[in-house]
Amino acid sequence: MERNKLVCTALCLCSKMTKDGEKERLFCMASSGKGPLAGLKVVDLSEFVAVPVAAKLFADWGAEVVKVEKFGGDDWRSYGPFFNTPYEDDENPLFDMEHLNKKFLALNLKTDKGREVIHRLLSEADIFMTNYRGDALKRLGLSYEDLTVLYPKLIFAHLTGFGEKGPDAGRPGFDVVAYWARSGAMLDLVPAEVGVPINAPFGFGDHITGSALAGGVLAALYKREKTGRGDKIIMSLFGHAIFCAGCMIMSAQDRYGDPLPRYRERPGSPVGHTYQCKDGRWILLSILVYDRYWPILCKEVLNRPDLLQDERFHTRPTPKGYSAELYKILHDEFKKKDSNEWSSLLRAADIAFENVAHFSEVTKDEQAWANGYIFEHTFKNGNKAILPKTSIQFGSYNVPNPLPRAGTRVGEHSADVLLKMGYTDSEIEDLEKEGIIKKPSSQ
Repeated sequence: MERNKLVCTALCLCSKMTKDGEKERLFCMASSGKGPLAGLKVVDLSEFVAVPVAAKLFADWGAEVVKVEKFGGDDWRSYGPFFNTPYEDDENPLFDMEHLNKKFLALNLKTDKGREVIHRLLSEADIFMTNYRGDALKRLGLSYEDLTVLYPKLIFAHLTGFGEKGPDAGRPGFDVVAYWARSGAMLDLVPAEVGVPINAPFGFGDHITGSALAGGVLAALYKREKTGRGDKIIMSLFGHAIFCAGCMIMSAQDRYGDPLPRYRERPGSPVGHTYQCKDGRWILLSILVYDRYWPILCKEVLNRPDLLQDERFHTRPTPKGYSAELYKILHDEFKKKDSNEWSSLLRAADIAFENVAHFSEVTKDEQAWANGYIFEHTFKNGNKAILPKTSIQFGSYNVPNPLPRAGTRVGEHSADVLLKMGYTDSEIEDLEKEGIIKKPSSQ
């Protein structure tokens, strides 16, 4: 029985096949078919990744999310080739990741009638999410100052590259610019001997920041429940990068002078580091409670009880105290066995570790499939691909997989959105003829 087909609200008796081929009976909570945000209305006026991620979370949790785009569509639609993926109307996996389950309205906001449409949409909305720059919002009459007077209950979520104040407030900023480069992560997370920045990890900071933005919006909604008034959520990629990289940014300041980037052979913690095994694969060792697990590592994993007698390692080595010496010992030890042998020993010892994977391995990861972290999606053209799924789950609601062949074309739902707002068929036809809205059939 597929979890996304369960529609009752009571407990149901389910069964699944175990690896031994026997049926395992278990109780599971069925989905009511309505997400925790059912009834909530969100207007997503944004491009690229971070804000769309936040809006996608709300869509997956049951909210009605309308993505408003220019006639040419969100520029992120065309970035597939940078990831070796197609970017056609009938198959666009890069864009679909952040947009399945939304409705798409193509609207000309440079016209009075176009702005009239979005205001009508906002008058019914709970949340307005955007990453348009402040000046652009003011020109469109969509700034917080404009909207809070008209719609005092509206939650206004604004994401920028560098923040709304300061000398760089008006600069454009994507995640590789504001999140990775400006925060120090692009240089200081690379071993010092490499001496060059890491390859730009497109979308990584966007997803982290977008997820946090969703949390801020939910906090504002909770406040509105008590006060009856909306609020403005202010967030930037740069600001959230500082928060996420807080350990390193704090320690690298002049007062403490933590030497970043580090050399591989002088790690911050030799027992929290990567080591290459005999078969060429890498293992990440992660011992945080040194006093407890150092003896176990020495005796049960490395078979080196003699290391326990070495006074240099009675306490956790740091960069200023025997870090390089212990690194060399562990480096030589891990070279003696294949990664699967070390994995068995570390699992048996209950020591936190992981085989360092490639991105390509995640779509084959049994743990990811077992927990529903990934799913197979069917595109409009019938092709299939594996996509990541919203990571937050609920005990009483199963986030459904997007419908196969779901539409994410520019203006896919323009007519449907306007009909629901009270426009007539003839009014919608006139708006299309006047170049105010766009429908897929007119592309």
